[in-house]
Amino acid sequence: PYTDLYNSGVLIMALSMERPVVVPRTPATEYYREQFGSDWIFLYEPPLDGTSLREVARRAIDVPVRGRLDLARLDWSALATAYVDTYRRAIEARRA
Repeated sequence: PYTDLYNSGVLIMALSMERPVVVPRTPATEYYREQFGSDWIFLYEPPLDGTSLREVARRAIDVPVRGRLDLARLDWSALATAYVDTYRRAIEARRA
């Protein structure tokens, strides 16, 4: 388990296979939970121990039915467009 998580390709890969993930509570993982939902992203307070693992695993297992996970915002074209827009706004703000 990660002790500090900023970005996780494994997290995205698991979600792309429609598998819920259990991750430590960090700003990045809270962002992922906001984006994909608490039915898919399960957070625990570090450090991970047997008690916290059992508790978060129980929460993950108890979700009766998960809807389809929409990963469209992670499409390469959508990401490229978002990056270009961000950089353009930054350049415009710098000029102003």
